[in-house]
Amino acid sequence: LLERAAKGSRTYDGFYPSLHFTYEVRDDFLVRAAYAKTYGRPDLTNVIPNININEFDLGEDSDASQTPGRLTIRNTGLRPWSADNYDLSLEFYTKQGGFISGGVFFKEIADFFATRRDIATAERIEELGLDPEYVGWEVDTNYNIAGIARVSGVEVNVRHSLQPFGEWGRYFQIFANGTKLRLEGPAEANFNSFIPETAHWGVNFSKGRFSLVTRWNYRGLQRRNVDNNVQGFVYAAPRTTFDVNVEVRVLKNLSWYFNAQNVTDVDQVTMRYGPQTPDYARRTQVSKY
Repeated sequence: LLERAAKGSRTYDGFYPSLHFTYEVRDDFLVRAAYAKTYGRPDLTNVIPNININEFDLGEDSDASQTPGRLTIRNTGLRPWSADNYDLSLEFYTKQGGFISGGVFFKEIADFFATRRDIATAERIEELGLDPEYVGWEVDTNYNIAGIARVSGVEVNVRHSLQPFGEWGRYFQIFANGTKLRLEGPAEANFNSFIPETAHWGVNFSKGRFSLVTRWNYRGLQRRNVDNNVQGFVYAAPRTTFDVNVEVRVLKNLSWYFNAQNVTDVDQVTMRYGPQTPDYARRTQVSKY
């Protein structure tokens, strides 16, 4: 036996069917519908038994209401989330080989993950097998929320050559796609991995041995982890970057290429704010790549 060792065990199973339907209205026009039951396991690091004890450095003049430290506890009983997914899309193919598509989707997520922070009681400390000295400390842990989280959205995708505008257009192809999400659910739900708005667009030029791709990438405001110091969240600010790819075929089996990312040198801005944070205090970090 190991002193203060911990062991956890968890099993789960379920039925996860899917159904896909395609209707060919015409040779160049398709309607697709789908349903799928899916699930997502928690990260392994979130269910391995562990307690991280962080004692705060409080001086003699510290406020008596301040907690002496924080316990970060992994929840070995965290269950996977499950979702009912519904998708509907339309696809149109042109004579020049291009296509235009658009779709809507809706997802209902049960047992979604959330993070809770509260003050440890004597009963909670006894349950965790810790010494009574940790009563009154902050306790952070993950859990499955009881409510339903919903994700709905639309997406569009376009790819087509410029040949209809003249013979010169056959060397050019434009492309664009975008997604917009709407998130609904309990306020404590961890929507950290979601980016509500994304878009990509650009132009592809190809003639003989030379090809050039220019691409713009837009990422909307992304909410990351909770920040209790500001009673809010950490965010990645929206930004649009510009990439360039060039390739020249020198010989049959030899090519030269050049790739440049974020050509316009757009910064990645991190913000921390809550309802009471003034605008001038929201920006906390600027990263350059």
